[in-house]
Amino acid sequence: MNKPILVAAVLFLSSFIVACERNEVADQTAKKLRTLQDGALVSLANPAMRLKPDDAFDYAGSVTLTIKGIALAERHHWVVADEGRVKKLIIVQFEGFLDDADGQYNIALPSANLSGANYKFSPERIELGDKSFVHNTWAFDNAASARDNPGLEAAATLNILTDKGYAIDGELIMSRFGAALGDDRRHELIIFYIEPVADHGWTLADFPDGDPLTEKYELFSNSLTKRSLVSFDITFQSQ
Repeated sequence: MNKPILVAAVLFLSSFIVACERNEVADQTAKKLRTLQDGALVSLANPAMRLKPDDAFDYAGSVTLTIKGIALAERHHWVVADEGRVKKLIIVQFEGFLDDADGQYNIALPSANLSGANYKFSPERIELGDKSFVHNTWAFDNAASARDNPGLEAAATLNILTDKGYAIDGELIMSRFGAALGDDRRHELIIFYIEPVADHGWTLADFPDGDPLTEKYELFSNSLTKRSLVSFDITFQSQ
């Protein structure tokens, strides 16, 4: 092996080891900060909260991962499934910058382009508990996201669901709630409610990326948002 290749291999191995160590630390931290109690997820910090999905949902496990070497994410999953096929999915993601990484979360409503053929932002923030969230819907190719980004969130969720014996469609639509946390905005909370597009008689080809909003997507988006808002209860505690 020539020297440049050897150096590259050593650097890759070092980065992999660091990522594994960070994920292991994150796993241990998560076990201390967040627990399941009577079907609800209880978090002691970042943020202190209690989230209880509808009783139809079954808990499907959690995963921690490093995102682009600068942040740690912890994702918890609940599913409604029919013979192993996921019909509804809730994901709660806690994320924060690593201590040695600069950055803040700036989750804001876009100043323009609030909607398109496959996405729609709510024009105002949505209140959940006593916190204000930016909300949007998005019809997307989850299979492509997992394939193109094997180390990121879509792949991590696909892996954990597969390990639990679940199958999930590639074409999905999500209702997403996001909020930055703390005065320093170094942490964020994201809640996803997800359904298969096919269960509503559509495919992603009906919502071409880059096209303007259509009445059919707006109706689809609005109904999904209503279902997402009644799929869980959340309360926040002061820290």
